[in-house]
Amino acid sequence: MDANQGHDSDTLASKQADYLERLLSMQMKRLQPKRAKNEYAAFALKIISTILAVSITVVLGLNVGVPGHADLSNVALVLGALLSVVSAVDAFFNPKATWVRDTESLHHIFTIRADLEYLRAGQKDEITSEQLNKLYDRYHQVLIEMDESWLSSLDQSTGQGSGARPAAAP
Repeated sequence: MDANQGHDSDTLASKQADYLERLLSMQMKRLQPKRAKNEYAAFALKIISTILAVSITVVLGLNVGVPGHADLSNVALVLGALLSVVSAVDAFFNPKATWVRDTESLHHIFTIRADLEYLRAGQKDEITSEQLNKLYDRYHQVLIEMDESWLSSLDQSTGQGSGARPAAAP
């Protein structure tokens, strides 16, 4: 009977390890493209802002002593308005902060997965449920930190500062 109980716990630990590995893989597949998209968006918004700012400076510099300077002033005005829109989009969506948060979360998930693979490769016997529970707790903590970070950024972008989750729809 003890042999069967040992076999059942080994099977349970193996199932837990497989489940944890699936969870980690799922999060990695979800975060990698999101991270890349936000990295690109942060870079693009910074480049567009810089180009608009430089263009405004050049257009206003050309304005000096040029006939038809009102047209150049209008161009500078439009470029300034576009710069304001790009800056507002950057401030509201804050892709750089999201990119950094996703990169950090992805790093933690990769580390947990590497630790799981290390345990699997280095064990003569099955991994224990206790070892897996520690890895799962780390994974769960990453999810909690991601949620808290998202709520914090939501509060900052909306100016509410409540920290509370939005109410579910009835």
